[in-house]
Formats: sequence, structure tokens, C-alpha cells
Amino acid sequence: MTKKQQGFTLIELVAVIVILGALAVVALPRFVDLQGEAEQASADGVAGGISSAFAVNYAASLASDDSSDYFELNSGNSIDIGTTGDFDINDIMQTNLTGYSISGNCDVDGGDGPGDTTTCDIVSDNDGSAWASFTAIATST
Repeated sequence: MTKKQQGFTLIELVAVIVILGALAVVALPRFVDLQGEAEQASADGVAGGISSAFAVNYAASLASDDSSDYFELNSGNSIDIGTTGDFDINDIMQTNLTGYSISGNCDVDGGDGPGDTTTCDIVSDNDGSAWASFTAIATST
């Protein structure tokens, strides 16, 4: 009478473990930096939202001739808001934006009149590794 074998041999189990280990070594680096990529995508989205907000504000200022809330590009390569002076991201956004700040001055791409633009950088307050650029449009001189 022959005995019927059931189960796996030790060699088969070791072979499967080696194959799974090799797959893990190849696939793991692909998923390690997902948080950094997500933070960068978030910064890109915020910069796009700020650029859109400046464009909408510029269009509204052209339509209404209202200069009470204007954006001015000054000679120091920075942005002024009306008579208040300093620029804050929340001055242009409809909701308060936390977790990002302006990184230094902006690079003015022209004069300082209505319709002139400047490119500014925002940086994540988390660790500063995620940053993106947005375009600001002046509505006044």
C-alpha cells in the first residue's frame, strides 16, 4: 500500500517565500514616497487655485472699476494689497488657507500697472519640501 502525500515540501515553501521576497524588494520603493508626492500635488493645486483667484479678481476689477481691494506690484518685487501693504494668501482666497506661506519676494515680469504679472512661490509649512509657483495679476498701479 502506497501512502498518498499531502501538503507542501519544505523546498516548495522556501521557493515561494523567496519569490515573494523578490517581488517585495522590487515593488516596495514604488510606494515608499507617496506622502511626498501627495504634498507636492497639494502644493500644485493650491498654487493653481491662487492663480485662478488672481485672474478672477483681475476680471472683476475690470468689470466693476472698484479699486478698494486692489493688488499692486511694487518696485521691491513684492505684492501690496490696497492700503494695507503686506500680501497674505488669505487676502485673495475666499476661504482661509493654512499650511502654506509665500517664499520670499516675487519676480516681477514687467511693470507695475494693471494687468502686469508676477510669479511667486508658495512653500508648505509642513517641512518646506513641497513648493509651487503661482502668477499674480496687478489690478492697480
